[in-house]
Amino acid sequence: MYVTRPLSLYRKFPAALSEPPEGPNSGYLVVQDEESEITCCFGLCKDREIWDLPIPQNKNLTIRYSSGVGKNERVSRDRVILIPVLNQPLSSNRYYAIKRRGWHKGEAHTNSKEEDMGTCCFCNFVQDVNTRPLDPRDTYQQFEISHYEKPFGFGLRSSYVAKSVAPDGFPPYFMRRKGWQLYASTPSNYELGEAPGLNTALRARLPEFDFPLSYKSSEPVVVGKWYCPFMFVKEGKLKDQMKISTYYEMTLEQRWEQIFAYDNNYKEGNAVAVDVLVQREVVSVAGREANIIISSVKTQYRLCSALFCSSLSFWGFKFCYALSSPALTCKVIRENTHSKTPNFCSLSTICKVWWKMVCDPQDCVGPGFQSLVAPVTTKKE
Repeated sequence: MYVTRPLSLYRKFPAALSEPPEGPNSGYLVVQDEESEITCCFGLCKDREIWDLPIPQNKNLTIRYSSGVGKNERVSRDRVILIPVLNQPLSSNRYYAIKRRGWHKGEAHTNSKEEDMGTCCFCNFVQDVNTRPLDPRDTYQQFEISHYEKPFGFGLRSSYVAKSVAPDGFPPYFMRRKGWQLYASTPSNYELGEAPGLNTALRARLPEFDFPLSYKSSEPVVVGKWYCPFMFVKEGKLKDQMKISTYYEMTLEQRWEQIFAYDNNYKEGNAVAVDVLVQREVVSVAGREANIIISSVKTQYRLCSALFCSSLSFWGFKFCYALSSPALTCKVIRENTHSKTPNFCSLSTICKVWWKMVCDPQDCVGPGFQSLVAPVTTKKE
C-alpha cells in the first residue's frame, strides 16, 4: 500500500526523502502539485520536463534520448510508469519501471543477467530480456535512477541514467543509456488525491453508537486511505486494468454491525447463548465483495473484535453488535472461512465476548470493547 505526499513537501524539506515507509509492504507515491510545477515563457506554459528527483507518480512519463545534431539527430521515446519500490525511502531512488504502451502494456521491465548475454564475432554483448508481470521482491525488476553529468561539465541537470539493483543485472537499453531525459504529461484516466494512510487517532476511537436499534449497522467511518498500483491486484488482464485506472483507491472503515438478535420471552432468565458466524474480514472492489487471489506480496490485517450487548429492551428483543473493521488493502486475501464459536452473553450493560481465534484479550485494550489492527505478512503460495 502507498500513501501520497506532495512534491512541494520534498522541495522544502529534502530530509523527508529519507523517512522510511510507515509499515511493511508499503511506500510513498509522489504527487506533483501546483506549487511544485515549473513554468516557462513568463509563466504562460508549464515545463513538462522532470528536472530533479523524486519522480512524480501522478503523471504519464516518457523517457527521451537524443543523439547526433542537426539533420543527423535521432530521438527515441519510451513510455513508462515509475513506481517507488516497496519498503524503501524515496531517497533510495529505486523504482519499478512499467511499460505504458504496446503489446506488453502493464508488464514490468526487467534487467538481464550475464547468462542472457549474446555473442557476436567472438564478443559478448548485453541482450535485453522481455518484460513480464511484476514480482515486487525480484531485484532484477528494480532500477536505481540517478543524475548523469556529461564529461567536462556539459551535462544537463535533468539527464539521468539507471542501473540494476541486482549487482549482476543490466537494465534494458533505453534505460542504461547515459543522459536520457524524462518528460511528464497529465493522464486522462486517473487522478491521485490525498491518501494520508492510517489515522491512528480516529482508528483508536470507537464509532458512535447512537443509531436506532432497528438498524442492522451504523454508518461506516473511514479511518485510513491508501492507493495501490494495479500491478499488485489480480483482476483480469494487466492492459485492461491499466486502461481503466493505474491505481486502486483503498479505504479502511469501521462500523458497528448487528450479528445477533434474540426474542426476549422473559422465560429464560437474564442470559442468552450467542452462536453466530462472524465474518472477520471483507474485501470490496467498487463496492462489491470480492475474492482476491493470493499473489506475490500481501499485507494481511488481524482484527481484534468484541461483542457489545445492549441491555435496552426494544419490542422484546435483545441485540448484540460487533465492531466491524473491513480492511481494503493491497493484495489482502479474504479468508472465506467464518469463525463459529459458542459464547454466552450476560444481559448486562456491557459484556465482553472475545473471539479467541482472532486475538488474545490482553492484546486489546479499552473499557469493555475495542478493535485493533496489527499488520501481518503472508508468504507467497
